[in-house]
Amino acid sequence: MQDFCQQAYAWNLDYIVDVHGNSQAFYYTQDTNYYHTKAGTGPTYSYVRASRLARVEYGMRAGSELTAKAPMVVHLGYTGRCEQGTSCATGNDVPYEQFNCPTATNCPVQAPTFYTHYRLWTVISQTLVGSSYGNADVWTLGHSMPNPGDGTRPALWLLSVIHQGADTTTTGLPYTVALADKGWKQACRDDKALALGLNTHGGNVTNAPVAEAHGVASIELADVLG
Repeated sequence: MQDFCQQAYAWNLDYIVDVHGNSQAFYYTQDTNYYHTKAGTGPTYSYVRASRLARVEYGMRAGSELTAKAPMVVHLGYTGRCEQGTSCATGNDVPYEQFNCPTATNCPVQAPTFYTHYRLWTVISQTLVGSSYGNADVWTLGHSMPNPGDGTRPALWLLSVIHQGADTTTTGLPYTVALADKGWKQACRDDKALALGLNTHGGNVTNAPVAEAHGVASIELADVLG
């Protein structure tokens, strides 16, 4: 009698068709891990620890997805939870250090664990122009791991969102490159035009007209950038 079998722990939505025949397709990136079965006495197996939405294609017609490019696409980019300006000095909110087994060799983990050690970093929308895609909008997300101060593990908090419009030429590319190379704060310090795209930070509004329109107080952008 078989005493072990691999099973799916979750299912991902990958295709939608509405009543009018419009369709959307969803694509994922998988995070894999290993664990040692039977309390460390059995074989070591690979499994899918998490799935992250990587791309959404939409504006298509049902049945034409494999023969024509999608008119519009959204790409989601990720980085490590403790990378690109996010400090985990007070701890990490996922058990990556305890349960990470990237290879089958000398894996001490004896049960599958399900989590992702990545965080959403960029969202890029694109439209089909001729036969190629051009960027329409770019969002860059900043996060923090604030110390809760009560001895418990910190949690990942959304710290800031930078939204910039793009075009189908290369004029918007330097902003994207600067954000990727320097992180959002240093890139905004170095480029005032880019800094003006920062509207919120740490739950506060940095754009005075936006704050006024919503009846809330604003903070100075210079205080955020330091």
